[in-house]
Amino acid sequence: MTGIWGPENDQHRDAWRVSQEWAREQRRYSEDRRRAHRFHLLLRGMAVVCAAVLILVIAVKNADARKVRWHTSHASVFDAIDLGGDVACGSFYGGLIVAHKYLPCGTRVRFLYRGRKRTARVADRGPFIAGRTWDLDVRLQRALGFPFGVGPIQWRIPK
Repeated sequence: MTGIWGPENDQHRDAWRVSQEWAREQRRYSEDRRRAHRFHLLLRGMAVVCAAVLILVIAVKNADARKVRWHTSHASVFDAIDLGGDVACGSFYGGLIVAHKYLPCGTRVRFLYRGRKRTARVADRGPFIAGRTWDLDVRLQRALGFPFGVGPIQWRIPK
């Protein structure tokens, strides 16, 4: 039998040392994994915040783009009945109509004049006088309270 300092105790001491080193390695590995996990969570949180901010910015820009703005142009008044009732777009004169040089026939346009709003459709071509964008039908002119002659009017194409 060997004493306390014999070869058996050396073996136990070596095994104990190895197990302690292994435990230290495991703790270090666990700490590294926890640190990496925390960093990963931090990155995910930052990504979520950045995505939320980006979505908010896009939503605000799109909301601003979706706002339909009123345009201001000069308009004059015409009476299609005096022209025989026929209009350039092939339909018979009726309802609230306007004339425009380029907009497709049948396009609905919303007009605003001194707080009164009316929707009319493009059914004729014109005006062919520089500086004017719209020719309003007499019925639309009366409905809006627009004066005979030429004047500014606000308009937009509704969605």
